[in-house]
Amino acid sequence: MINQSSSSDRITVDTTGNWRIYSSRIPVGSRALGVVHRGGGDSGALVQIESTGLYAQVNAGCIRNLPQGEVAAAIYDSINQR
Repeated sequence: MINQSSSSDRITVDTTGNWRIYSSRIPVGSRALGVVHRGGGDSGALVQIESTGLYAQVNAGCIRNLPQGEVAAAIYDSINQR
C-alpha cells in the first residue's frame, strides 16, 4: 500500500516569512529560518536548534517537533521557487 499524504497533511515553508508574527522570541541556541505551515491551517515560526540541527515550530513560546525530512524538503522547495 502506498501512503499518500493529502494537502491537509502537507508541510510548506516560507523562508522569507515573518516568523515574529508567531513568536516574539525563539529558544536560546536556535536560529529562525522563516515560517512553517502545517496542514489544517497550523503555522508558526520555523527554527533550527543549532546544537542538533533539528527543526521545530515555535508559537508564543511553545515549541513543537516537526517531521525532519518533510521540513528539509519544504525548505529546499521554498529556496528553489525564488
